[in-house]
Amino acid sequence: MTSPTDSIEPILDDTRRVLNGRIPASLVTACTEPLQADERDAIRWFHAHYWDEGFSLSESGELIGYDGTTMSRLFRGQYEGRRSEVVAKIEAYRQELEGKRRSVKMPWQPTALGTEIKENCDAARKYQAIICGFGESQVGKTENLRHIEREDKEGTTLLLEIAPGATESEFLPLVCSRLSLSSRSRVGELWLKLASHLAVRDMLLIIDEGARAGGLHEYGGGNFRLLERLRWLYDRCQFGLFFCGTNTTRDQMQAKEHEKYLNQWNRRVLRKVQFPDLPSRADLNVFSRYYDLPAATGDARTLEKTIVSTMGLGQWLKTLSMGQVRAAKERMTWEHVLRANAWMKRDENPERRKSNTEA
Repeated sequence: MTSPTDSIEPILDDTRRVLNGRIPASLVTACTEPLQADERDAIRWFHAHYWDEGFSLSESGELIGYDGTTMSRLFRGQYEGRRSEVVAKIEAYRQELEGKRRSVKMPWQPTALGTEIKENCDAARKYQAIICGFGESQVGKTENLRHIEREDKEGTTLLLEIAPGATESEFLPLVCSRLSLSSRSRVGELWLKLASHLAVRDMLLIIDEGARAGGLHEYGGGNFRLLERLRWLYDRCQFGLFFCGTNTTRDQMQAKEHEKYLNQWNRRVLRKVQFPDLPSRADLNVFSRYYDLPAATGDARTLEKTIVSTMGLGQWLKTLSMGQVRAAKERMTWEHVLRANAWMKRDENPERRKSNTEA
């Protein structure tokens, strides 16, 4: 008689190189199926949390007072202790965490931009193709890409955010650290090692902050050498590749001086997508609804448009969060948001600066 995990092991074996031994969701789902509904829900939620936050088994165990071995047995359906006690601690931690999250940072929200980004990432994976996406900074591209990686709990999606000033020698340790590989090898050997580890079924590689791989001086130069390396990886592994950058990235890649160098890259790109420079009104309303606010009107709408167009979506979400903190135990209204913004702008008064100078 086969065990519940028999049909899952091939998936685990196929993705271990990316997961570095992490336990995929499909295995947890199969192993917790015979449990009572409340226990099943709690264990699956805790596994999702362990995965989303990138915790090790030991780190996740410390959150509720257990060791990594216990977590491994719990996820694999092999725990023989008092499961109800573990579940009780998971639920207590869950309530505490959700209370903190609501008061500090808005979790990912489904938006039209997120749907468009996911559709293109799915297409890159399905067709094993390169797709490029470009848009203004601070519109939500990175948060949506992070969500796509978190949602894939089988380990076949890898998001790499290129660091400022990245060169080939700096990019390699980044990839190796994400895959828990040693980077103590020659550059050529490292690229071969990466090609071996990224040759995974249904693999999707997402490259974010693409402008930092370009030829602009402030991003460290390089004349898109990293793109040539990514193309080499793509040719060897045939995975899906979604490359995301700003409009600056797009303009640099279209510059005449880079035309010959990027010729082979451009020949492999299936499509290039231009994302909106500003969030839609519908997407902004999604963020308002999270705080139980109606669509912004009047002064609130003016403030919403001003901050989003000049400072970006991230600053607007921070302003909403500050409005909630200011509301405290009251029902949050747009007035709380306006007051939070007024407090932020208070010390920008030129007359106040002048009086300080004369003091």
